[in-house]
Amino acid sequence: MHFEYKILTLISRWIICLFLAATLLNPLIVYFRGVSVTAPSAKPQANMQILLIPLDSRPPCRDFPGQLAAIANIKVIIPPPGYLDHYNQPGDVKALANWLSVVGPSADAVVVSIDQLMHGGLLASRLPAGKRSDAEQVLSLLTRFHQENPHIPLYAFNIIPRLLLADTAENQPYKPAMATYSALTDRLSLADNSNEREQLTQLENIIPLDIRTRYRDMYATNLWLGQQLIALAESGVLQHVVLGQDDASPYGMANMNKRGLQVWAKDLPAQDRFSITRGTDEIAATLLAKLAAEQSGFKPRIYVKYSWPGASRIIMPYMPSSVEETVNEKIALVNGSQVQSPAEADFILYLHIGTPQTPPAVMQHAAREIAQYLQAGQAVSLVDLSQLYDKEKNLFPFLAKSHIPLSRLVSYNGWNTTSNSVGTAVAHAVLYTYGRQTDRLQEEKHYAYLFQRFLDDWYYQKNVQPELNYYLTKKNIAPADLRDHYTIVNLFVQKKLSFAADSLYARYFRGKLDGNRRISYLGYKIQLPWPRTFEVQLDVSDTITPPVPAKGGRQDL
Repeated sequence: MHFEYKILTLISRWIICLFLAATLLNPLIVYFRGVSVTAPSAKPQANMQILLIPLDSRPPCRDFPGQLAAIANIKVIIPPPGYLDHYNQPGDVKALANWLSVVGPSADAVVVSIDQLMHGGLLASRLPAGKRSDAEQVLSLLTRFHQENPHIPLYAFNIIPRLLLADTAENQPYKPAMATYSALTDRLSLADNSNEREQLTQLENIIPLDIRTRYRDMYATNLWLGQQLIALAESGVLQHVVLGQDDASPYGMANMNKRGLQVWAKDLPAQDRFSITRGTDEIAATLLAKLAAEQSGFKPRIYVKYSWPGASRIIMPYMPSSVEETVNEKIALVNGSQVQSPAEADFILYLHIGTPQTPPAVMQHAAREIAQYLQAGQAVSLVDLSQLYDKEKNLFPFLAKSHIPLSRLVSYNGWNTTSNSVGTAVAHAVLYTYGRQTDRLQEEKHYAYLFQRFLDDWYYQKNVQPELNYYLTKKNIAPADLRDHYTIVNLFVQKKLSFAADSLYARYFRGKLDGNRRISYLGYKIQLPWPRTFEVQLDVSDTITPPVPAKGGRQDL
């Protein structure tokens, strides 16, 4: 059946309901499905409240940190929706600053995105929307907040800009040339080369001066700001600052900034008060995991395992360095240590990196290995990636064929970049382990988030989204700018994912046990949060109730 016919059929089935609900005029249609209805059990009061100003309003930045923190019974407070950015509309930086000053003193800790406070979000930071004077105001705000609330730990993170120019009409014709310009500038900063210098001169004659100047000034301001934030951490204003790196490659001016910060800070005495890492969207979640672990002195012990020997050396798309370097950074960020055997570990961080040359035998072996770890009662946090975003090289289908009980994984991550997936996997596993060791674990929140990751990272990102983007492109509809097509596309995503969610729940989650409680219900809401197909928002509700005693036998996962 052709895609277009599917959409027309879908619309005809839903049109009456949509009119009755008066939702066709609403740009964010919400779709809810429930498997079985059960009254939720009473939830204990959260043991910690953390105020978060997220990087932007996308689900990974705004929602994931709170969903992950809830696994360890930690409440995350975020700004009202109207204060944050929405796609190309920057956040209200003045309202956010005021909100921090008013609400922040009631929190146990505060985590803030400098890019949201200075520019109004990640996309706005690529323009860049904020200037050095705006950065100075943010630095003053943080200093004042600490002076007025010295007992509240204040964490901050800022992002080194990505390699590519911002997505504007003026920049669009020069994006490839500017990426080459940036890479050559970096290479020449490391070693002189006459051929590369000539290429750089040729590009300078092609790219308008104002675009090159704006690009260089963006990095200069970012380097200065990174130094100021590290200085605030050194002085005690910030408990910790993380400097992340947006989409990059092995060479580019972003890497010059990172090296510049490392050299500038290498002799500072308080090295444990700042981190420089790859990645953006996952940083808030890893900071929350770090914060929770520090509260109880928990230092996670992690055994790192790759599905094949060369996987650790792969440089993945949008990454400036190897998978292993990213893994090491994320473990260090949560104060973790790597151990030499699964028996010593709090959890196993298992990483599969599929390449075009990876044979099925590698995935089959990896599935058997994970099954053995689970049978031995070991906690496994799985990162499932493919170098070219090719679902045939992912591990998930082999897990399903091997009948591995997916609900027993501590986490599953395969979304977007390597740093996104690894950082989120580490954060989930740390918060889960921390919750278990401190009797704060909320199993229902853990299962709800795990369910969400399978539905998003595998079903949407690897299956629904590629099919959808292919069709839209053929119809000359930009996947990154749906406009009037948003409602129809949103309905299609809801329909496809609701079927996948029902199947996932029935096969892997319904009736499964954790301790002495049984999963009886997982409901979900599905929508495209922005008028594009790049991400999907999944709100999973949860209920776990006491199981009915088994008759004449043992109940297993």
